[in-house]
Amino acid sequence: MQQGVLIISGIRYTEEFKRDAVAQVTDRGYSVKDVAARLGISTKSLYDWKALTRSVSKTPCKREKTVASRQNSLVSRRSEIS
Repeated sequence: MQQGVLIISGIRYTEEFKRDAVAQVTDRGYSVKDVAARLGISTKSLYDWKALTRSVSKTPCKREKTVASRQNSLVSRRSEIS
C-alpha cells in the first residue's frame, strides 16, 4: 500500500459540458450525486461548477440593473429638457 500518493486525472471539461451538468441539477431537479455518477465526475466538481454558475449569473444582473437605471435617468432628463 502506497502512502502519500495523490493522483490527479487532469481531465478538462468544456464549458458546454459543465453547463449541461449543472442544468441537470438546477433545471431538471436531479441530485448532484446522481448526475455526477451518471457523468463519471466527482460531486465536488459538480458543486464547484454550480457555485461558479451562480456567481457568474449574478454579475450580469447587477450590471443590467445599473444600465437600466442609467437609461431611466437619461429618459427622465430628456423629458425635463423637452
